[in-house]
Amino acid sequence: MSAQNNQTRRPRLYIPWLVILVGVLGSAAAFFTLQANEQKRIDNEFRRRSESIANLMEGTLRNRQETILTLRQLFHYSESVSRTEFNQAASDLLTHHPGLESLTWAPRTPSSRRGQLEAEARADGLTLFTVFAAEPTNPAPPATASAPSEIFPILYVVSLDSSQQALGLDLTTSSAWPEFQQTAKKGSLLALGRVPPITSEATRDSYLITLPVYLDGVPHTETERTRLLRGFLLGTFRPSTLLDHLLGQLPRTGVDILLVERIKEKETYPLHFYPSNLRTPSTDGATVQTIASSQHHCIKLNFAGRNWEMWFRPAPEWLTSQKSPSHAIVAILGLLITGLLAIYLRSLFRQTLAVESLVNRRTTELTAAQRKLEDDIQRRIQTEQALKASEERYRTLVNQSTDAIWRLELPHPIPVSLPPDEQISRIKLTGLIAECNPPTAHLYGHKQAADIHGQKFASLSPHSWQRHEAALRVFIRNGYTLTEHEATETTPGGVSRIFLLNLIGVLVDGQLARIWVTQRELTQQRQLEKERHAFERRLGETQRLESLGVLAGGIAHDFNNLLTGIMGHASLGRCEIPFDSPLATHFEEIENASRSAASLCQQMLAYAGKGQFQIKPHSFSQIVSQTAHLLHVSASKQVELRFHLDDDLPLVMADANQLRQIVMNLVINASEAIGQRPGLVTLTTGLIQADASTFAGCAYAPEKPAPAYVFLEIRDNGCGMSADIANRIFEPFFTTKFAGRGLGLAATIGIVRSHAGALRVESKPGEGSTFTLYLPASDLPPKQAEHHELTHTPWNAEGTLLIIDDEAAVRTVAERMSQTLGFSALCAADGDQGIQLFELYRSRITLVLVDLAMPGLSGEETLARLRAIDPTLRAVIMSGYNQPEAPAPVDGKPPSFLAKPFSIAQFQAVVRHAILHN
Repeated sequence: MSAQNNQTRRPRLYIPWLVILVGVLGSAAAFFTLQANEQKRIDNEFRRRSESIANLMEGTLRNRQETILTLRQLFHYSESVSRTEFNQAASDLLTHHPGLESLTWAPRTPSSRRGQLEAEARADGLTLFTVFAAEPTNPAPPATASAPSEIFPILYVVSLDSSQQALGLDLTTSSAWPEFQQTAKKGSLLALGRVPPITSEATRDSYLITLPVYLDGVPHTETERTRLLRGFLLGTFRPSTLLDHLLGQLPRTGVDILLVERIKEKETYPLHFYPSNLRTPSTDGATVQTIASSQHHCIKLNFAGRNWEMWFRPAPEWLTSQKSPSHAIVAILGLLITGLLAIYLRSLFRQTLAVESLVNRRTTELTAAQRKLEDDIQRRIQTEQALKASEERYRTLVNQSTDAIWRLELPHPIPVSLPPDEQISRIKLTGLIAECNPPTAHLYGHKQAADIHGQKFASLSPHSWQRHEAALRVFIRNGYTLTEHEATETTPGGVSRIFLLNLIGVLVDGQLARIWVTQRELTQQRQLEKERHAFERRLGETQRLESLGVLAGGIAHDFNNLLTGIMGHASLGRCEIPFDSPLATHFEEIENASRSAASLCQQMLAYAGKGQFQIKPHSFSQIVSQTAHLLHVSASKQVELRFHLDDDLPLVMADANQLRQIVMNLVINASEAIGQRPGLVTLTTGLIQADASTFAGCAYAPEKPAPAYVFLEIRDNGCGMSADIANRIFEPFFTTKFAGRGLGLAATIGIVRSHAGALRVESKPGEGSTFTLYLPASDLPPKQAEHHELTHTPWNAEGTLLIIDDEAAVRTVAERMSQTLGFSALCAADGDQGIQLFELYRSRITLVLVDLAMPGLSGEETLARLRAIDPTLRAVIMSGYNQPEAPAPVDGKPPSFLAKPFSIAQFQAVVRHAILHN
């Protein structure tokens, strides 16, 4: 029966965990489902608003076209339209159709009637009317050329600003006259762009709309349209005014709108930007790039032969207003309900198990008593032996338990009707330890259980009475049962200990006769949980830094590819111009700017931990002392530098240049924290033995610490930092200075991570800061510096270079540099094409330059396949990252490495070394 009870108890123990698992999974599913639905709703609402605005804009543009066509009907219905009729019709159209700024009529007139036309216009009130020609953009026709037989002067002008500057302009002299002729042949409305002086220089986004007018409707053939052409109706149209008027009538849309004109497939011209929060409109390149690179919705518009596009971007404040915390609330409620249900089930099952255990024990006692009554005197000895064996099993179970189990006997039972304080006082004064197991004795500082048998409860452990009193108070309040009560006490030595107590009282005739106590110490368990939480926090921080590092490395790699084209072309330009040319300075500035940008990329790569540094054994103290002169020059004149360097430290495996960079960054930051007042910066090196608590609280620490670490401590008495700033100083582009990019400390943490080191920051406002850098100590003996002598062997550039790179700009620069140095060049956009070219021209190819990171076949895979074809292949690896681990060497010599960006001098040096030494 006991085995059967154990089998039924075991499944119950797993039910709370199953409830927790199901609750967590359900909460997570609800969270992500609600979050996805919310994002889908926001996207649909954004597209609906965008398409609604685009439809309104398209309808308004169509209305403006109909406006010009309506004015043309005036000429179709009348053979002679007076100035008054034109002015009245045009003024009405301009008033009711925002965006239209002026309407103009240019009739077809024989050249012989020019004087008569001018006289009629002056008689009509235009006293200064004269037919004039636009400034020619092409050379004047020869003197022998005949004058044109007809002219198209602007006779009527109606403008919102009353400007008459285009009155009398002969359209045949305009640079846009070929477009006018094409419009007349096609018979349709066409937007020509800005045509001076009809459109103003100040309104760069205005368009000139031209519409041919014929004697009777629009003829069907091109020949008839040319013959029956009566003149041109011209209208000046500003899309920005139309867009502002249209959106000004709508409520806040929540979207930023950019109207652009598509010039070519990949070329756009911004026309007008309308922000959702009514900021000052802008159409500069930064606005276009910002919207193009962010989430936006593009809708195409076709207006009078112009390809326009409306780019819509959701406004940040609108996105914020659309988001709801409902999914997080649902997830939190689900987890809370799951936790409460699991706790309730666990408590219920424990109480049930306790009751079943008590019932089983009582059942055994009753069965034994019944057998005792049924058996005769002959079997009494067997019954006593059975009871003795049961007692021994009970003793064995209690004594082998790891929990402290003891029974508190009350010689004078305490009535439960007394006040709680009176009951606790009597338990303390009269309670005796009647029974206990060895863990109880050990818990209270005794060697064996016999040492505390019969002792009074009050003398058991005087400094623990506060914990016992609190437990007894809850025990009495809960009806003389107490389950899972956690208590904390502080020892005389100041150490906090945590205990879990269970109390069961035995009542006899309404009086408390004895108390069973089970006690377990949880101090070590809580400490392990605290360490586990700290480890999880550090792990999360490490994963975040690694994610940012991947992003920074990718950006730096792409920028290095772009800088290769800039620096390479500038370097080639300097080679192709005379030394004393005024352009030489400009090319030099371009190269210097490219190098500065490349230095920034190197800092980003250092933060990302990309590539492999030149790792060698070095003395940390020697590196710091060698940097001392540069530190004195870089720090403020008011700052004193003190060095406490231990010269007997073990070596560290590191890149010396990167360590110098860390020292420079930390000392300069310390100097800037002191400012212009006198201050002190102390640099100290030493050795420390690492344990589990060495790197607690470090900004970055390795997962598996080494036995010993060499450390560098840089302490200053500057202004210090708050906890919020100290937690963010290693984030990329975060800075509290007026100058700088905020990459110095971010690059520092990347270098520390690449060297498997650790970095601790300790700072308080007004008390200065302390940065401590830890590097694993090496057991290698000191080595003497290696010296390499450069050889200057004569060298003639000849042969063919095969350049394999997926970036067109890099291929172009490398090809032109090769040709400048005297080589011929073959270019391939990927690994497969490069292999094909190598197989075709293998006998001519002297050297292969291959990019390390390419889509499809990577640089290493391409190089491996090329070496399978020709094991003696000479190769150079190019990369926007730092120098990686080289592929398998040829004859003991690895491929040469060319870092992007590069100048022609660097290109020549690497190619020369690869050909002569590989």
